[in-house]
Amino acid sequence: MIKLLPGQISNQWDFIRAGLLVALPPITIPTAENLRTILVQMLCEHMQCWAVLGEDKEVKGYVLTYISKDPHTNARTLIIYSLCLNEMVSKETWETGFETLDKFAKANDCFRIAAYTNIPEVISIVKKFNFSSDYTYLIKDVI
Repeated sequence: MIKLLPGQISNQWDFIRAGLLVALPPITIPTAENLRTILVQMLCEHMQCWAVLGEDKEVKGYVLTYISKDPHTNARTLIIYSLCLNEMVSKETWETGFETLDKFAKANDCFRIAAYTNIPEVISIVKKFNFSSDYTYLIKDVI
């Protein structure tokens, strides 16, 4: 897994955007304006975009992250905002991906990595990498 630079994000935006349309977290709505805002955040490097590479070095998908800072305690958490894979990847690819995110989180003084998902297969895989699913994210639309 490699962190993309702004120019690479621009070049691959159509693929990244397509992934976001199917893997946007439950904290936002997939409008054109919101997707443009996410693009701007990545280009300004307030969000990070990671290309997931398979063993053949081809892009298999994208992971979007950002660092959340608790406004009350200043505790920093690396949030996995979105994960979209075009095809399943090997255990080794998952391992190197989590190692990469772990190093990035440590380098940025994060004490935790957190993610949103409702996909049982992803939950099963991440538990093997010491993620906890003890919390439930509750939502209620007010529209």
